Amino acid sequence: MTGPPGREKPPVHDDRCAQRIRVLKLAEAGDPPSPSTELLHAIAAEIQSHCGQVPLRAYRLAYGWTIAAAVRALHGRCVGDSLSHPGVSKRAWQDWEAGKRPNRHNQDLLCRLFGTGPVELGFAQDYRGGEVSTVSADLAIPSARSRPGSQGDPWDRYPTARAFSVPLAGWERSLQPARSGGQGVEWDLVMNAAHESSEHAAAFESASVGPNALEQLGEDILRIARAYVHTPPLPLLAELIRVRDRAYWLLDRTRNPAQQRDLYLAAGQSCGLLASASFDLGYPHAAAQQARAARAYGEIIQVRELSAWADGMLACIELWAGRPGQALLLAERGLTVALDGTCRVRLWCIAARAAAVQGDEQRAMDAVVTSKRTRDTRAAPTDLHDSVGGEFGFGLARQAFCNGSAYLKLGRAEEALAECGEAVELYARAAADERWYAAEAGARADLAAAHLLRGDLAGAREAVSEVLVLDPSKRVEGVIRRLGVLREVLAGRGFQNREARALAEEIEQLTATPAVQVLPAPPP
Repeated sequence: MTGPPGREKPPVHDDRCAQRIRVLKLAEAGDPPSPSTELLHAIAAEIQSHCGQVPLRAYRLAYGWTIAAAVRALHGRCVGDSLSHPGVSKRAWQDWEAGKRPNRHNQDLLCRLFGTGPVELGFAQDYRGGEVSTVSADLAIPSARSRPGSQGDPWDRYPTARAFSVPLAGWERSLQPARSGGQGVEWDLVMNAAHESSEHAAAFESASVGPNALEQLGEDILRIARAYVHTPPLPLLAELIRVRDRAYWLLDRTRNPAQQRDLYLAAGQSCGLLASASFDLGYPHAAAQQARAARAYGEIIQVRELSAWADGMLACIELWAGRPGQALLLAERGLTVALDGTCRVRLWCIAARAAAVQGDEQRAMDAVVTSKRTRDTRAAPTDLHDSVGGEFGFGLARQAFCNGSAYLKLGRAEEALAECGEAVELYARAAADERWYAAEAGARADLAAAHLLRGDLAGAREAVSEVLVLDPSKRVEGVIRRLGVLREVLAGRGFQNREARALAEEIEQLTATPAVQVLPAPPP
């Protein structure tokens, strides 16, 4: 029977104690490659007795399984026995170990898996000898199947139920077991089904999250997303992890579908910001994992804007990894689900950069034109890119910067100067809390590179001068890489003078101390 979460006592010892017991018992038995069921059951009993673990957890630990491994074993047993697939998840198993009783079908599967009975797994009570072996309030009243034969009226044991059945003749069928065969099977099936439905609904109704917790989570994400543009990533990293973990924690405590959707959205947005922070700190593989998680959450709750944003992030990671073809595919995938407006503008700009790196000038130029045309349509504001904004935003300055980078890759110096110059000017005019330092520094680096395309060393030094004094905590990955490209150009044949070498040395000194070096060293 599925019931509301129980109140099991917390284990006396942690899992390491159980693991020690298992190792010692197996060693005493000669470390058999395939321990017998009897040995594993003895280990489970020892773990339950010594460590205070609940029975199901004790059995799992005795078998040496993680929860994920136990779920796989259960599914494998169903396949081996030609049984219906249980559809059990890790979270369901965690709920069972926390005291929530599985339904009868899953109880039977678990008994098959461990080769034991419901009493041993804590799902039932043993009344033999007048002692109760396992506390289980739901099964305190035996069902019709547990009553011996048809000797006497089984309801004589329950005078309260008998008293209620007398005056309410119209409800007699609901209160008394059917007498077909003397087993009361019909009554047992009908009433137990009703109890299961009622208790399951009660568990869902009671398991919810207060509105204040959800509101605070949304405020935290909004604050961090907007702070990201003017704050170094490292101070925000721990805060982002806290907010994401808070969303996960709340997800484990609610079954309200509307609240689950809001929490998956919060988790997805948190993972998106963690993707940006991971990349800026020089961890592209971690950034890709976070971005894929954000995309998965967007798909789960069918928030297309989040999925499209994540595809754009993944495209940027691929672009910097030197895989423009894959970046272009990801940008185009994002466009298939992107909402009209800013979301599509961003993806077209990323596609333009990817095509430019590939050397496909016509495709890049078409993407730039499409991004500008999309911006001019003035579509309705979207939740993520416009209402939340910040790191999720993509304003005119960011668009000009992105298109300027595409022109630079195509070797079109004049267009690159115009676009990057506009981006720098727009950022310079922005309010302090909206001035995105990383994009402005990147635009200045690209502007300097555009000047070098024209042979203008003085213009390049002027453009990059503010970047050369950037605080180390703000020397994020994108800025470092752009400056690296600039230094390579300065080292080329066209700039073999003292001024060019001096500027190249200054850039080299700056790129030697990126923001990632501010991270604390891992423990030895």
